[in-house]
Amino acid sequence: MSRKIRDWIGFGLVGATLALLVRALCVDGANSASAAGNFSAGLMFLVLGVLAAVAPERLRRQLERERFALAALGGLLVFVGLTLVPLPAALAHPIYGQLGLAWGARSIAPYRAIEGLAALSGPVAAYAVGALVAKSREDRDLIGRILLVGGLIWSLIAFALFFRSLAEAGPRLAAGVGANGACTTAGTFAVLALADILRQRDRRARHASVAGPRVALPGADLVLRAPLGVAVLVLSLPAALLTQSRAGLASTCLGLVLTFVLYAKTGQQRARHRLTPIAATLALAGFLILAAAQIAISRVGGALGEDFATRLQLMQVHAHAFLDQPLFGHGLNSFHEINAHYAAPVSWLSTRSVGAAHNIYIQWLEETGLIGGALMALILAPLLWRAGRVLPNRSSARAWAAGAVGVAAVCGLHGLVDFGLEIPAVATLFAFVLGAFTQP
Repeated sequence: MSRKIRDWIGFGLVGATLALLVRALCVDGANSASAAGNFSAGLMFLVLGVLAAVAPERLRRQLERERFALAALGGLLVFVGLTLVPLPAALAHPIYGQLGLAWGARSIAPYRAIEGLAALSGPVAAYAVGALVAKSREDRDLIGRILLVGGLIWSLIAFALFFRSLAEAGPRLAAGVGANGACTTAGTFAVLALADILRQRDRRARHASVAGPRVALPGADLVLRAPLGVAVLVLSLPAALLTQSRAGLASTCLGLVLTFVLYAKTGQQRARHRLTPIAATLALAGFLILAAAQIAISRVGGALGEDFATRLQLMQVHAHAFLDQPLFGHGLNSFHEINAHYAAPVSWLSTRSVGAAHNIYIQWLEETGLIGGALMALILAPLLWRAGRVLPNRSSARAWAAGAVGVAAVCGLHGLVDFGLEIPAVATLFAFVLGAFTQP
């Protein structure tokens, strides 16, 4: 199989991956056991296609590059598998002894752990697709454009769903993943759009150094050079605003600023003044976000203190659950059982109808304990470290690496008070970004 055919097959599979992803983001986020299983199965099928098309030497190099993350992932899978093994009640989760059962498991709900493993395979597959296809700067740029097309389609569909259901669901954009998940998604696409604009700035600077200075309105040719990035930025920011997610808007602003700062800090000193139009645009976008947040004034008023108190109480309940089983946790994907087990009259209002702990870190720790938390940190840390090593690169990889770190900031900061990454489709988008844009 020739290299050109391999490349086209790879890009076709990237397009198919993003088609599945956009559909999931617009429908239900693959947020049920059956939907997550079907979504992950489709992505795993696409991974098989990528593995069949990728050159053996390329696969060997990628496996070598990912050896630490793969070892941590293998450890996590083994750990979760061990929590499903039948054990005497004395060694199992305490709930089995409380129920008078002679045997049990470390997981409070073993079938939930199996569902969790199925959902986890989706982000792993998306990461593999992005990492294996992004072999060079040109490949990465093309993947970025395909991803932005997906962002453009998602934004248009999200707006269409918002206006169609405006009278029924109220003035909050939720798409198919809820307002908080939609804000994380919109923030992710906004950061990637900024990375594309910065990438085109690099390209413009290189061309200007060869062709000589051009007389033009400052920044105007950038809009013409990066129309897709500008279009996605223009659509995704209002989409984030319409979700009225306070923490989501704040994390989006910080993600945009971090992306710009990382890019500017690692850029050529003599070319930084050319970033002025982009910096001004970012400042204006930040101002508009803060000003337009007045849309949510009814939520920021008296409801803010009440909402904060409710979430704080919810986090305290689940932090207590973590402290009860700090080493092994209660079992992957067992939030609903944990929530029911620890509900009490004093916390009933905060725990009665929630689907997540509104803090991805507390929820992961209560489900998998310190062991699972350490293994997940060992999976993610090498990827972000590698992105940091790419930043000094003067090619377009620098802009995309800054974007990947910015996306991690959006998802990670929003996860302090919400649950975006608990939605399989949102987690898969994040994993694909890391796979495609943290490669050297």
